[in-house]
Amino acid sequence: MRARNALISVLLALASKGATAVELPNSLLNRIAKGQCDQAVEQLNGMLEKPTAATYLIAGSMYERGACLKPNTDRARDFYAKAWGLGDTARAPAYLAALSASAAGGADVAQTLWWYARLPDGGRAPMPEICRVAKTEDVEAFVRGIESWSADRRERCRLAVGLEAMASAIKPFYPFASLLAGGQGQFDVRVDFARGTVEVMERSGFRSTPLKDLLEKLYRDAVGRLGPPKVQPTAEWVVVTPWEFKIQ
Repeated sequence: MRARNALISVLLALASKGATAVELPNSLLNRIAKGQCDQAVEQLNGMLEKPTAATYLIAGSMYERGACLKPNTDRARDFYAKAWGLGDTARAPAYLAALSASAAGGADVAQTLWWYARLPDGGRAPMPEICRVAKTEDVEAFVRGIESWSADRRERCRLAVGLEAMASAIKPFYPFASLLAGGQGQFDVRVDFARGTVEVMERSGFRSTPLKDLLEKLYRDAVGRLGPPKVQPTAEWVVVTPWEFKIQ
């Protein structure tokens, strides 16, 4: 079960919202799934000799998730930043924002919002209006602006935008869903931070318990990665994220 979870974690971490999934060699997946970590790390090191942005995201995700590597958020951040440096504007910002929002990654709301604003859909994702920020290159002014917010606003936005960043980093490209018996349909995932609940609601399509269970697991994992709220949440601290699975 642990090996299967490691495989699924890497797959989910490497899919991208609205984009083709990161190319991940089956041989590397199989080695991670079988717990053949020495071989998996050797293969990863070989891929890093001629790295692409996707390779950097793979390496960063393995470090962040602790898949065949000792968890290391600094190394993960470094690899994600290298993917950004190679011009990956569609995926790398999501990984950097999600890591920045996580408890392990420092729970830094300014970094979370800075990176999330750099996603192509960063201004259109479902989030509280009070969390929307303009994209700017003036880092100091940006940070001062976030620091001027109330503690409640900063924490609500860390959780809400962090959750959406994690969703952007794991939004699935259909083929790997077959690992969990497949299916298709449309879902809304509702996270209530005040109540500490995750609810998956099916809107249409074929009934797919595996997909519904997958989404619930993903979001419980995301909430856990964000850590407990630093201030007392109110009833308004709710995020609803739409998901769609299609056979392609």
